[in-house]
Amino acid sequence: MAGQPGETFGFTVSEHLDAIQAHVGSNLFDYVVVNSNVTPALPASARRAGVSRVSFDRQRAQQYPVRYILADVVSTTVSSHHDPDKLARVVMKRIWHQR
Repeated sequence: MAGQPGETFGFTVSEHLDAIQAHVGSNLFDYVVVNSNVTPALPASARRAGVSRVSFDRQRAQQYPVRYILADVVSTTVSSHHDPDKLARVVMKRIWHQR
């Protein structure tokens, strides 16, 4: 959801997957949750710290053999963070629909 300065600043979804693959190998994930809510502005403190949104570069990301789940997982209180309850609901919904 947010790239970290000096680590993943400006990374897209596929670039995050590239970095993970380079460090630990390929085909690790069946699913990747991608935030679909990019409307809330990042807090000024996050922007000053160099935090950036992660964009979903769908065409390039589809080179990976994973299924993408687009969902609003943004925290309503701190828009540069995930909301753990929203994220848990997305994951649990996927788990329960696998049965």
